[in-house]
Amino acid sequence: MSDPNDLVSPMPKNKKGRRTLIAMATIVVVVILVLTFSLSGFFSSKDQGALGRIKAQGKMIMATDASSIPFEFYDPVEARYEGFDVDLGKRIMEKVSKEVGRSLTLDVRDIPFDSIPGNLDNNNVDISLSRSVITGQWNGSVLFSIPYLTETESYGIIVNGSESSIASVQDLWNASRIAVIEGTTSQLWLQDVMVQGGYSSEKVSVFQTINACLLAMQDGTSQAFIIDEETAKDYAESSSGALKLAAVISGYQLSYGCAFNVESVGLKEIVNRVIANMIASGEMNELKEKWGLV
Repeated sequence: MSDPNDLVSPMPKNKKGRRTLIAMATIVVVVILVLTFSLSGFFSSKDQGALGRIKAQGKMIMATDASSIPFEFYDPVEARYEGFDVDLGKRIMEKVSKEVGRSLTLDVRDIPFDSIPGNLDNNNVDISLSRSVITGQWNGSVLFSIPYLTETESYGIIVNGSESSIASVQDLWNASRIAVIEGTTSQLWLQDVMVQGGYSSEKVSVFQTINACLLAMQDGTSQAFIIDEETAKDYAESSSGALKLAAVISGYQLSYGCAFNVESVGLKEIVNRVIANMIASGEMNELKEKWGLV
């Protein structure tokens, strides 16, 4: 029967042999540590959210509905997207590039406005600059930056030419029903001012098109139709008396912000700093002047 001690390799008695074993053990430990840190770095980069993803892909993907000059539009001559929001996206990309320590490009993607929140949620895009109103229908489903632009808008109240009960903004409170186009800022005004002020939301008729709103006016389903002032004037003037501009709603302020996935807190903080610095330095005003927004 063999001695159990024979199963254990004895430590070499000479110093050279012991040094060799110690060196080999040290190498094993170093390799393990390197692998550990490498793997931990790999997993942590996956867990960094938007910033880690942007760094890994070498670009920041920006969603925009490129149909609103001068904010965002496609220039067929230059074969690229242009506009105030696109230029702002480039400024943000430059700052993010410094933060993540990698040269980045801006990948602008034309996406229908209503599809942008879903693309942010699925991480198909990193950021959206698309003239998005911070208190609009996206509020709560996306994360917003601080405002980068505030506009004051006016709306027209269109009524039937024979309508006499609505002649002022105050008269809207007595309207049996008001028509508005879905997704417009006039819908936001109705929600923020009238519905929040006590007007029944059940009396607001939301349609997809101007023609649907006008039809509701013609058949008496709605007493008033609210749309931006210039459009309201055009329809009233070209209706040969069938429609009239009853009153103008003025002074409604809208604040626009960048939108992110709700978990992209780090990216939002960087963007907030960019916007704040651009406003403080006057660079934001220069950008507005470039695109005729002042």
